[in-house]
Amino acid sequence: ARETAALAAYRLGKHDLAIELASLVESDCLEAEAASLITADATRALEHWEDAAGAYERHMERWPSAKSAVEAQARLVECLTELASERKAAQAPDADSEETEPDEDAAEDADAGPGDEPTDANDWEPIARRALAILEKMRTQKPGGRSTRVAAKSEPDLDVLLDRKRSK
Repeated sequence: ARETAALAAYRLGKHDLAIELASLVESDCLEAEAASLITADATRALEHWEDAAGAYERHMERWPSAKSAVEAQARLVECLTELASERKAAQAPDADSEETEPDEDAAEDADAGPGDEPTDANDWEPIARRALAILEKMRTQKPGGRSTRVAAKSEPDLDVLLDRKRSK
């Protein structure tokens, strides 16, 4: 019943509620697989790309041979592509600002805790390459599959991100 309610909330666009309801589904019941996918889909709909990617990865790890794992893999490619795009954009130099004063937050940054470190200038690149590798694996396993076609929609964005020329 909770999985059905979570699905209804998701379909109504109430993504936070869908996540909350799906989290109430017992992890060892039959509905757990569907609830897991609803959680990942709702998180993706909220554009929380890193959290959604993690949710899809956990789903695929728990149910690797389920049909939903293939769907999750395609959606993971989208999440990784969006995450890489977001991170690359965030790391791009801001053309409108010129930094003439020393960074006032530099002392605070030195005291930052784990997880607060500044990101590597190219931390988006391995994410984009991973999305591309997953897509290539999908093409090898199921070249004409629906999920492969869905994942392939991210390829032009990955090509732009990685400055990759596609051969025709």
